[in-house]
Amino acid sequence: MQTKLGSCWRHRLIGPELNAFLMGEGSTDYAFLTVLLERALGELAVCKSLSVAPVQRLQVNVGDPIGRHRAICSAARDAAPSLSVLFVHYDGSASVERETGKYWDPLRREWEKFGPSGRLLLRVVPIQEMESWALADRKTLQSVVGASWNAKDIFEGGRLDRPEELSDPKRTLREIIAAGRSKRRVKRDPRDYLPLIAERMNLRTLEQLSSFRLWQLETEKALADLNFN
Repeated sequence: MQTKLGSCWRHRLIGPELNAFLMGEGSTDYAFLTVLLERALGELAVCKSLSVAPVQRLQVNVGDPIGRHRAICSAARDAAPSLSVLFVHYDGSASVERETGKYWDPLRREWEKFGPSGRLLLRVVPIQEMESWALADRKTLQSVVGASWNAKDIFEGGRLDRPEELSDPKRTLREIIAAGRSKRRVKRDPRDYLPLIAERMNLRTLEQLSSFRLWQLETEKALADLNFN
């Protein structure tokens, strides 16, 4: 599946630098999404002759949801001299609309009042969990974690070709890692594999997921309006 965005990827990056930050929900989100977003942004930004800096983490620790939104805006203002766009990740869970109303809509309202001027706020919302994106390319999974696993022995393995339909992508990925690992290898955490999966997976395969295509479309539109002057 070749998109207009993907058709630009061979062009040389020659223009201003796009500096993206990610606000994730946990350590595994940062391990996977910072790498993946940098790659995907490279394909989007090159069509505008932009270069892409490594995606950086933006982390805040505030328990209250209202306080957390304000803290995100404050942290983004502090990072504004080197920030072009802030991506905020939240899981779509079983109801994307519910989670959007809970996390995204309040943050956008806070951003309009307290966010850094001239900086973009965009969302990254995999259906169910981030791991649904990590499971999108079976060949990459086999090359990274090992091929000695059979889908029929994995939780909801029959849905691996439709990862957005998995009820618990974290569990599915965890079982694949456990089954694919050689018995002689030391037990490893998904965080050890996620950066490699993100680095090697086929973005064309990922584009088959509706939630990733939504991220592409929203980001492409926002980049078209981004002023680097």
